[in-house]
Amino acid sequence: MPTARPGRRSATLAVSAALAVALLAGGCSSSGPAAEDAADAKITLTVNLFSEFGYADLYKQYEQLHPNITVKENRADLGTHHQNLRAHLLAGSGTADIEAVEIGQVAGFQPQASKFVDFLQYGVSKDQWVPSKTAPASSADGKALFGLGTDQALWSQPDIAGFTDPLFNGAPTGKIFSQSAKDLQPQPLGAHGAEIGTAIGNALTSIEQGKADPATAWQKALADVANITG
Repeated sequence: MPTARPGRRSATLAVSAALAVALLAGGCSSSGPAAEDAADAKITLTVNLFSEFGYADLYKQYEQLHPNITVKENRADLGTHHQNLRAHLLAGSGTADIEAVEIGQVAGFQPQASKFVDFLQYGVSKDQWVPSKTAPASSADGKALFGLGTDQALWSQPDIAGFTDPLFNGAPTGKIFSQSAKDLQPQPLGAHGAEIGTAIGNALTSIEQGKADPATAWQKALADVANITG
């Protein structure tokens, strides 16, 4: 990747099973010199993901709203993606402007929270997410929020929570859905939960990318899990 933009930070995202946290790592992103920070400068916004997040249409909408910005998405398998992120943070360069982090691995980045953007300083409220999403993506003292979930914030949106369905006599189906999601309790991952999740995630990614058929990918995942658990 190109050299980092001095002072610019990387962002992190999260998805139900994967907490896509917005990690804007100071001095680590790969988007060019500080001179490009002018409002009308041509900018390439880099996004590193570990699977198909379905953001293509969102990128197009963003580029239409910001004609000077081009979004470039990079993908790797789950394990390689997180290994690269840790290595780039350690080296102080090479991260994308936005990095996705699987929810089971987010807490492992807490010791490096200071390298990421603190979204609380930009008016973001933790109340948009349930505590099980914000706690792992917060600094150890809870004073900084370095990651944002990409799914649960939707559950509190008025047009979703306020949805009613005439087929159910006008019942507040949106509110029922939202409250049910909020009532979900986080489940313990176990001693090897994150590693097992990575093995299964890698299998799914290999299928998505056409590198393996489902049967072969599943057998590889089982073998990896067996090696992990000993």
